[in-house]
Amino acid sequence: MLYYNRFKHTFFLLISFFLQLSRIYCTYYQKLRFEKDKEFTILQFTDLHYGEDGWKDRNSKNLQDKLIGYTNPDLVVLTDEMVSGYGWNGVDNAFYLNCWKQSTQPMESRKIP
Repeated sequence: MLYYNRFKHTFFLLISFFLQLSRIYCTYYQKLRFEKDKEFTILQFTDLHYGEDGWKDRNSKNLQDKLIGYTNPDLVVLTDEMVSGYGWNGVDNAFYLNCWKQSTQPMESRKIP
């Protein structure tokens, strides 16, 4: 049973990831260009672990908003465990997709690829 739950957990995570990735690609596909001053700013977020605790998720989102506002990046890269899911109850199939949407909302609202 444990193996099945891990498989189900991983399956929903992968499906959520690819659905969101395809949505972002279709919605925001654009050529990346250097600005007139020859600058191209990349901001990387890693290991924010959305889905562990509500207050941690809010703090992560606030941090993302502040850093994006401060750096004004041309591209944001998300790496490693953006959604860890320790708060998943094992029943809500939309949990990972909702966490992914929450973690990408600061970029989507600003149309940053």
